[in-house]
Amino acid sequence: MGVTGLHRAKEEGEKGDEKAIHWHTKAAKQGNGGARNSLKSFKKRKKIIIVAIVFLISLSTLSSSGELISDVSQTDKAFENYDFSFDGGDNNFRDLVAKATQGDAVAQYDLGVCYDYGLGVEQSYGKAVYWYTLAAEQGLAEAQHMLGYAYQYGEGVEQDYGKVVYWHTKAAEQGLAKAQNNLGWCYTDGLGVEQDHEKAAYWFTLAAEQDLAEAQYNLGYYYQHGLGVGQDSEKAVEWYTKPADQGLAEAQNNLGLHYSLGFGVEKDDEKAVYWYTLAADQGDADAQYNLGVCYENGYGVEQNYGKAVYWYTLAADQGHAEAQDMIASLKNI
Repeated sequence: MGVTGLHRAKEEGEKGDEKAIHWHTKAAKQGNGGARNSLKSFKKRKKIIIVAIVFLISLSTLSSSGELISDVSQTDKAFENYDFSFDGGDNNFRDLVAKATQGDAVAQYDLGVCYDYGLGVEQSYGKAVYWYTLAAEQGLAEAQHMLGYAYQYGEGVEQDYGKVVYWHTKAAEQGLAKAQNNLGWCYTDGLGVEQDHEKAAYWFTLAAEQDLAEAQYNLGYYYQHGLGVGQDSEKAVEWYTKPADQGLAEAQNNLGLHYSLGFGVEKDDEKAVYWYTLAADQGDADAQYNLGVCYENGYGVEQNYGKAVYWYTLAADQGHAEAQDMIASLKNI
């Protein structure tokens, strides 16, 4: 897996699912049966990485801080005189609009979430950006982070990688781990900034030390390949182990590979199989291929061509070229 395989804090779909779960959870707790059913549906289609939503839930206890950012051009002027109170059909929504209109940064962020994902209102990226911007300009880190996403994907605004970096930096400097990780990703790929692996490693480290699994994986990858830091297999194992223990499939696979090869840790085929299996069961194609290799050759398990073909097939069905080649060769045995 190359540098482009590094993890952002949340990919686009996961970002949306996280917000949806947050809001449907609130509604479900209030006895909304439809929300409970939707919540089950969202949870079923969550991807491999389940990012903690504690920060989102705790936002209601926070107050806004920081000075206004002078770049008012980022606020969509088209909505300045718009009456948002008629977009939603209940008093709770209108109360939220009232708080947001009075300058409550948390309410502004919450409205941004509603419009971003179409929760209780018609989905509108433009309106989401409007409210995210107002909250971000008051210094709310989560809003700054989400505004960075909007500019990254061109949702409600023109795509602008410079502003992606600008807003992720604002949030990262406040200690928001997701923004720190995504800022590291920007420096890794040279997205909106000059490519700089040392700066990427710096931001990955800050996020990893806050126990963000994606950042821990990225830092492990950096130590494995000596990007921005000295190549160090032992530290790679250390950082891969942390997200692997949290269930991150890519980290589990890479940790298995280190046990297979004896890089940074004593060679142990049984432990390699253990980690490959956890990742393969989550659908990771590389892990499925590696597990096939183990069963074909009896590495850490009893040799079993049937199981080898099984795992190769699962990987091949996802387009894994080496697995496809192995299936063809095993069928001739």
